[in-house]
Amino acid sequence: MKKVFFLLITFYSFSQDISNYNDSIRINFSNYYLNNAKSQTIKNSNDLYYNELINSKYNKKNLHIINPNLNLSFNSNVPYSRNDGSMIPNVGFQQLLSFGFYFEYGPLSVQINPEYLYAENKPFQLFWTDHQLFQLDRRYDFWNKVDLPERFGQTSYSKLLPGQSSIRFNFSNMSIGFSTENLWWGPAIRNAIMLSNNARGFPHITFNSVEPLQTKIGNFEWQFLTGRLEKSGFMPSYTNFYNYNDYFYLPKKNDWRYFQGLIISYSPSFIEGLTIGFSRWVQAYSTFIKDTKDYFPVLDGLFRKNDKYGADIPGGDQSLEQQRDQAAGVFFRWVWNDAKAEIYGEYFTDYVKGIFSRRIKNNEDLKGYTLGFRKVFNNKYDFSWEWTNLSQDLTSLKNNSNIIYTNDQVRHGYTNYGEVLGATIGPGSSSQSLSIGFLKNKIFKKLGFEITSINNDWFIKSFESAKDYRRYWKEFYIHSKFSKRISKISMSSQLSFGRILNYQWELEDFGDEYYKAGKDINNFKFSLSIMYDLN
Repeated sequence: MKKVFFLLITFYSFSQDISNYNDSIRINFSNYYLNNAKSQTIKNSNDLYYNELINSKYNKKNLHIINPNLNLSFNSNVPYSRNDGSMIPNVGFQQLLSFGFYFEYGPLSVQINPEYLYAENKPFQLFWTDHQLFQLDRRYDFWNKVDLPERFGQTSYSKLLPGQSSIRFNFSNMSIGFSTENLWWGPAIRNAIMLSNNARGFPHITFNSVEPLQTKIGNFEWQFLTGRLEKSGFMPSYTNFYNYNDYFYLPKKNDWRYFQGLIISYSPSFIEGLTIGFSRWVQAYSTFIKDTKDYFPVLDGLFRKNDKYGADIPGGDQSLEQQRDQAAGVFFRWVWNDAKAEIYGEYFTDYVKGIFSRRIKNNEDLKGYTLGFRKVFNNKYDFSWEWTNLSQDLTSLKNNSNIIYTNDQVRHGYTNYGEVLGATIGPGSSSQSLSIGFLKNKIFKKLGFEITSINNDWFIKSFESAKDYRRYWKEFYIHSKFSKRISKISMSSQLSFGRILNYQWELEDFGDEYYKAGKDINNFKFSLSIMYDLN
């Protein structure tokens, strides 16, 4: 009981210099950011990374140097990774260095901000191979539908990436251009279900609002983008397992994926602080897009009764439902500015035209949601809570062979270079976080705890028939972070401790004792960020 009590009160704390906060930060204690007309539900890299750029509207210069930023991290035993952009899940040391410039001339803006990534990528314990044959088959059924390698190769990993770069033409409150920046859709703070910065940014053409479009009935914001998603290039662990001469692992198609997404948010003028929105994305292999010439898939099929394409498409049966992966979501965010509080939520389904249909009501489709609440007291105390659930009930799992972010036709799943593009907790998982913060002398300290159930859907699919419910993979993390600015140098360090129960669902199933501990391990993570202010 003492161990359980200790885990339940695990907390994380961090200190941040509030003087560097801007409108992109979620809460500004002296001026709650609802005073900014933006709904904060559509963000690019300049919103996600705090210290990159001085907005040119408030700077007479046309050329700006983007502050050089060095991020270092270390994991001791497991590749713990959360919303870290181009970094990969890694054990050992890892570094990400970024530096660049921003140029503006008339309607043209150019941001060149490349990143250099190096990861030590040390070996660690992978999926436990002593599971029964049925569980091994289930594991490869999962890996055959998503590109999520446990380890990115057998040696160190290094890449020079375009990073948070873009070229745009800006007019009025709109922008059109090409970008490789990370994006964040929806109101969630920790787990954005539809699109987040958990994976590397992908090249895309974007048409989006820069400032809200103000009308008599309220404000509108949007983004429409078309991009290219790539495979990781790494296979799952242990691809040599087979049964009756049939290998469990099935090689994936060697093709890039055509991705298209749309998000629209609306803030009504007659309900202060409320924002509601809709988002959708579609992905398919490029060969299918070329065969069907359906270059705007995100705009079709929302309310169709029958599939647009039949079996006469070259290559055999290539109906839309069978040959592409898609999802839709609705979200809301309601901010009470006087009370310095907000509540938000997001709902996800993989069956676009049926958000309120019979199929959803009958639990035939995958769904997920995030709920959150945040409140500031007396401009000093900050309370926040967020709950994300991507796990399905038993009926849904029996009626659907997939897990969220996996797909049996677009078999790389909803990933880019081997990492999930949505919620950072990953397929079939759930998470709750609770925190209480305190502001004093421009130092913000926060205490809280987070509990994550890892891929509970795979666990149920694999062990439900055996009625073995002892192996839930749970993670508890303690985080301690400190940030300080010395002259023009900003430094931020974080030390994390994780207690992981039933790692890889491992449990030695022998002896007379039924209820016993599984494979429990600890993980230490250290990270350091150094930024030099050139402005």
